[in-house]
Amino acid sequence: MERSSKVLSLVLLLTLSSAQAFRIPFWSTPSTDNEWTQSGLQSPRFCNGLSCPKFKISEITSEYVVRQYANMTFAGIVVEDRLPEPAETKGFKALFGYISGKNDEGIKIPMTVPVLTSYLPKEDGPPPKPESPKNFTVSFYLQPKIAADPPKPLNPKIKFINAPDSKVYVTTFGGYAPTPKVLHIAKHFIEALKEDDVEVSPDSGMLFLAVYDAPFKFFGRHNELWYIPKDQDADVSGLMSMPRA
Repeated sequence: MERSSKVLSLVLLLTLSSAQAFRIPFWSTPSTDNEWTQSGLQSPRFCNGLSCPKFKISEITSEYVVRQYANMTFAGIVVEDRLPEPAETKGFKALFGYISGKNDEGIKIPMTVPVLTSYLPKEDGPPPKPESPKNFTVSFYLQPKIAADPPKPLNPKIKFINAPDSKVYVTTFGGYAPTPKVLHIAKHFIEALKEDDVEVSPDSGMLFLAVYDAPFKFFGRHNELWYIPKDQDADVSGLMSMPRA
């Protein structure tokens, strides 16, 4: 009886996990856990106590929210690979080396969130499954006090990208973020944006996967897809024009 109960619990857990994996979240009312406090001193819970860029929510729909970010600076590197996951691993390793002391000052820089990996949206939906090497940009957010005068990376392929006052469309999902799952969510995200007359194409904006949790965190994970339009001051085009790793 006890064994049957354990098996049933495992089946229920797997079922709920599978259902959540491909769920597009419903944004009803803004939660204080998902926003910066009015004072700007307390970050959202999903930042896990790490430094993350400040934003205000300007619009909420059933499929996404619109955030207004203040000036953001990233350290980024372009990696060539067939799939986003290995590209993210390579990019993360290079960037983690930079913040761990592989810079001209030999100093350690605090870890931040999110880790951004670029995707290119298509006019008729999300990017297809890559079958040949493609460029993916992996980026770390830099705290304002570091971004004001960042130490120079020893790796010349790591570049700094500035994105002042950015409007960002965001949808969230839980669990891990393998490519098929990300593409499934991206498809619905892009469809929702187009239904609201937001132009989505490689020429009009950039699509990013934003990961907030370490790989060893198994439960309560928080991921986002960002769509950043190019018709603003944010220099998101620079994210795809850096040298390859």
